[in-house]
Amino acid sequence: MEMKKRTVNGQEYTFLCNYRGTRNGFAHDAELYAGDCRIGVSTAHYINRTWECYRFQTAMLGAVDDAMRDIVTETTYRVKRENGWDKLTEKRREAIKNRLAENERYKNLSALRDNVAQYDDWEAARTA
Repeated sequence: MEMKKRTVNGQEYTFLCNYRGTRNGFAHDAELYAGDCRIGVSTAHYINRTWECYRFQTAMLGAVDDAMRDIVTETTYRVKRENGWDKLTEKRREAIKNRLAENERYKNLSALRDNVAQYDDWEAARTA
């Protein structure tokens, strides 16, 4: 098991990453923590090799996406409930996008996702 840490806008995020063998290949598992709270989880399965820039990159991206998806779902539910909406029109979707643009957790996770996606070497990313 490997632990990878990253700080974005003062918020520390920790990835707990694990390699495991499977019947037909191997898998990378990643759990994303903000402080002590687990906010995302992902697994990437491979048959013989991975084309990642660095180990666990795909599983880490999946964990960030999982956390972001939770925020989108929660925000959509709240905006629909606050406004008494049953269906989403294009204009209503825009209102949800605007609310997400104001959400600090969502912005931090978006920055974290960009960071995980762009660095070839996680250790170099930690010192950048």
